[in-house]
Amino acid sequence: MRKWIENIEKTFAAVSFAEAAEHDTAMEIAAIKPDRSKVPKFLKAIQKIFVAITYAEAGCHDMALEFLGKDTVKSNEQSLETFLNTVGLKGVRISYGLVRV
Repeated sequence: MRKWIENIEKTFAAVSFAEAAEHDTAMEIAAIKPDRSKVPKFLKAIQKIFVAITYAEAGCHDMALEFLGKDTVKSNEQSLETFLNTVGLKGVRISYGLVRV
């Protein structure tokens, strides 16, 4: 029981330091050793995704897909009735409209 209480105390102390932007101290208290070798690969993947998003937002969908290494986008068209059935709302009346703001 004593070890369990110590773990909770360490966790809360680490959270406090993390909230104060003292991340290194928080990781030290929590006994976390970051694996920084994966960071460059992660950053490269994130950069690739954001470049693809930029192309897609500019209307260059083919370029965005090419950047992600995809040939085509999977079409997942389904009816509203099928969707409502899937999420457990079969038989529920749904109304929607547009409002000018």
